[in-house]
Amino acid sequence: MTGLAILSTAALASYSAEAFNNATIQAAGPRSGTNGKAFFNMEGPANGSFASWGAADFNADDFGVGFTVADVSNFQVVLTEADAAFTMPGVLNFWLTTDTTNSIDPGTSPFVWQANVTPEGVGSQLPLIYLGSGQFTTTGNTATGQIDTYPIVLSADAKNYLVNALNSHGTVRLIVTTDSVNGPDTVAATFAGFSHTTYPGPSIVFDATEGSTTETLAPNGNTINLGKVSSGDLSSLAADDGNALTVCKFIVPSQTSPIVRMTQTYTTTKPSPTAVELDVKAKLVNAGAFKIRGFQH
Repeated sequence: MTGLAILSTAALASYSAEAFNNATIQAAGPRSGTNGKAFFNMEGPANGSFASWGAADFNADDFGVGFTVADVSNFQVVLTEADAAFTMPGVLNFWLTTDTTNSIDPGTSPFVWQANVTPEGVGSQLPLIYLGSGQFTTTGNTATGQIDTYPIVLSADAKNYLVNALNSHGTVRLIVTTDSVNGPDTVAATFAGFSHTTYPGPSIVFDATEGSTTETLAPNGNTINLGKVSSGDLSSLAADDGNALTVCKFIVPSQTSPIVRMTQTYTTTKPSPTAVELDVKAKLVNAGAFKIRGFQH
């Protein structure tokens, strides 16, 4: 039998997706009505009953990653402004949460905006993984349609979260809070939600790397260049099942020529193999010594 083991590591590729759901979480719970999904707002405690934090859900399969992910890098949160007269600048903090089960919809969600807690508005309602912070700089209805990109340097915990979510085809839940310690408590960051009729909703962009993968191949072609087949065929090379391909000495062109030479072909699904291993099981019917040499073409 003969077999070929192919090792492959995919190149880095970029992926993105828009949230399939989002919520503006206020003291009374998620903002209700059409605007609760059409807008995605985070407002500081100075805004009274409008104080809020945001949650956005992403379907891992929407990113279109077609392999087992080993690493995630160059992570970005992309938000499109949908401003109003009350829009005010400030600082935003970004998080991931492992709680993707509890609803973020009005009427069914347990989440509210809480005063005097850290992280602002959320407190201990969710297990959070910190991503980073960014500035929201707009005042008033002056930058609607502007795309704000927040680059994130992922921690080991954040990477593990994303890799697991992508490989398990789960949900990625992004949390955005205000930060009145490092910015004004009057912040009102106003963005388009996933159901906005003009602008895209919250989006995530990242690079993903495939882990090293292997596949074992049986030959799909075999040509006898020197020697003569006495039993067996191509299927004999596919498994160690006692059905051996037997090749006898026939015509040997010279003293330095091998007594048997075969050319085998294999087809791999790996676009860019990084290593190849040839496994061969062979023996002489009669006593003696022999050497196997393999060449890759």
